[in-house]
Amino acid sequence: MESTSDTSAQLNPNSRTPLPFPIRFIATGFFAGYSPIIPGTAGSLVGLALYLIPGMENSLILGIVSIIGFILGGIVSAQMEQHF
Repeated sequence: MESTSDTSAQLNPNSRTPLPFPIRFIATGFFAGYSPIIPGTAGSLVGLALYLIPGMENSLILGIVSIIGFILGGIVSAQMEQHF
């Protein structure tokens, strides 16, 4: 019979290892998700700041950045799911 600590270690083998910085950085919206108040608004402000980068108003560039963000978000979220 297995103890509960052995079972939880099998279910979540990465629970004791910290997430790498780039994964946490991207997954939390450049740490906007850690905002103690209005985290959704903080995330919107991050999006606005990204849009204000010169040249981002070009629809082709915005589309490419959006596709890259979508793919990167899927990769990062899969790693976060494994961790938690």
